[in-house]
Amino acid sequence: MKNFLIVSGLIAAFAIFMHFKQNSGKKLGGDISPAKSFWLFYCIYSWFIFIPFTYFTQNIPEPYQTTWIAFSIWFWIRGVIEMIMMFITKNWTPPIGITHNISCFLLLVFLPFFIDGNLQNLNSPFMIYHLSLILSIIMETYYAFTFWKIVGEKTKGEEAIWYANKEDPAFKRVVLVTAIANWPIYGGLIFFTAHLASR
Repeated sequence: MKNFLIVSGLIAAFAIFMHFKQNSGKKLGGDISPAKSFWLFYCIYSWFIFIPFTYFTQNIPEPYQTTWIAFSIWFWIRGVIEMIMMFITKNWTPPIGITHNISCFLLLVFLPFFIDGNLQNLNSPFMIYHLSLILSIIMETYYAFTFWKIVGEKTKGEEAIWYANKEDPAFKRVVLVTAIANWPIYGGLIFFTAHLASR
């Protein structure tokens, strides 16, 4: 766990570097607000790195083990496709992500009941983190839908916009909501990380 925490710190440092790099000039995707950078780091870290770490190295009880494996595999598939569509074909649109988010929400909510209808230990650290994952998917869907209403088809092409710039009045509300929602979402991640470190 200690080595993983060190790696996590290095990833966080890299995320800070990428935030300033994205805002250093005209980059594909546009400028990014601090709140959005924190959110993006959470997504990459929690969904793509932290969850696989837990089910490969920790004793995770059901129904969380199977549900989290399915969730992370489904997101890794999206991640590969999204990178291709954003940087190569340059035709990524928010509705694609929204559709995937809805499928992830249904997976997180209903798959545990198919695995274990009793859902023991509802107040356990595992459930708390699981609920924070559900919240993160709800917020991701809200961000994608709101962003789509603001930029429309401008997520495509050589001048694509992917991020909410705090200097643009059109993004003021979504940036504020992102900054507020980051707190409980990070709270769930930090709480569960602390639990794993104490085992």
